[in-house]
Amino acid sequence: MGVRARVMKGFSVLLLVIAFWALPSKAMASPIACGGGADVTTYTDGCFVDGLLFSQFSVINAGSSTVLVNAVLASVVGNTVFFTFNPNLTGSDLDDIYFLFKVETLNGSATIFGVDLFNNGVGDTSIQESLCTVSWLPTLTCNSLIGSGMVAASGQSDDDFFNPVSSAYVFKDIQKDGTDESAHLTSFTQSFHVVPDGGSTLGLLGFGLLSVRLLRSRFGRR
Repeated sequence: MGVRARVMKGFSVLLLVIAFWALPSKAMASPIACGGGADVTTYTDGCFVDGLLFSQFSVINAGSSTVLVNAVLASVVGNTVFFTFNPNLTGSDLDDIYFLFKVETLNGSATIFGVDLFNNGVGDTSIQESLCTVSWLPTLTCNSLIGSGMVAASGQSDDDFFNPVSSAYVFKDIQKDGTDESAHLTSFTQSFHVVPDGGSTLGLLGFGLLSVRLLRSRFGRR
């Protein structure tokens, strides 16, 4: 290879390195673990809890002095993922916000089959929730609901179960009555029921049984 060819090859490699280094950081970013009190809108690349990815968070002012939802705590108990939020609705004013996000399985399998809603508020508060197969934005309407929807007042819970899906768009209408000065809503918990992923376990078990059979057959002939 001549000197000119070697120089051109080296220059091409250098250009590739520079191009890779200059890629937008977002393209190389990845979701982080949910929780810790973060403002949900800062999860630009989503956050995950066990095998679920939460993304596309949006908090919309529907008549509130405070438009902020914090991701407080996320945990897993058995095959259920729990995610606690703080919508920061306090004071004597009437508050109403819309809270939207997408939940999906990291492996793309249709294993989400139920949701629970726990309203940990005090006084006259309510949370209405619906799940949809497509995003609610920008019209805040849905023509393809998953399940029948839920509603929970302060201290109450509701649940909804449906045929397993791999993803869902969650819409919440969160309200606090302004005539009840003692009312506040600073915590609610969302939980998702997930089908146990037994496919890999069954596959390993089948492979193990097949290996034993082959070994027995081989040594049996000897």
